[in-house]
Amino acid sequence: MCSTWLAARGISRHCARRGCVVSALTSRITSSPGPRRAAAEGLRIDFQEGDAEALPFADGEFDLVVSKFGVMFAPRPDVAAAELQRVTKRGGQIALANWTPEGSSGKCSTFSKRTCRHRRRRPVAAGLGDEATVRSRLRHGFAVLRLTRCIALMHYPFPLAETVEFFRQYYGPTRRAFASLDPPLKRRCVETWLNFKPRTTLLKP
Repeated sequence: MCSTWLAARGISRHCARRGCVVSALTSRITSSPGPRRAAAEGLRIDFQEGDAEALPFADGEFDLVVSKFGVMFAPRPDVAAAELQRVTKRGGQIALANWTPEGSSGKCSTFSKRTCRHRRRRPVAAGLGDEATVRSRLRHGFAVLRLTRCIALMHYPFPLAETVEFFRQYYGPTRRAFASLDPPLKRRCVETWLNFKPRTTLLKP
C-alpha cells in the first residue's frame, strides 16, 4: 500500500506501550522499505505482501484497520471494502485517507486514466474521495460513518520537475502510466503535472 511504512510506523509508535500487535500489507508491485526501516528503529511490525482484494488475514483479526492512500487503488473498490470489513472485529474501526477528485492528486489520477492505455479498465483512484461514493460503498455493516475533508501540503526535498521525475521512477501507478504512453503523451503528461498546484484535498472516512 502507498504510505504503508509511514502509517505502520505511526501506529506502532503510538500503540507499542499498550502491547498492540501491528501488521502491514505491502503491494506485490512495489518493494517496501518498511521492514528495513522498522528494524533500524526497533519497531515490531509484521510486514506481509498481499492484495487489497484478498487480504491475507483472518476474519475479525484487527481492532483497527488503516489505509493511507492505498486501498483507493484497488481495481474493484467494492471487493476491497468488503475485505476491510471482513478483517475488522465487530465494534472495531476502519480509517481511510483518500484523495478527492478535485485535489491535485485526484486530477492527476483522472488524467492518467484518460490518457493511458491500460489492458483492463481501472476506477479512478480518487473515487473513494467522493463522499457519495464512500457512503454508497460503505453503507452496509458500519454503525457510524464520519467523513472529514482536509488540505494536505506536500513537501519534497527537490524542485517540482525533479519531484515529477521521482514519481515517474519510483511510484507504481505513475510508472505504469508512463510505460503505456507514446513520447508525445509522455511530454503532455509531464507538462500537466508541472502545472498542478502543490495542494491536495483529502477525504478521511
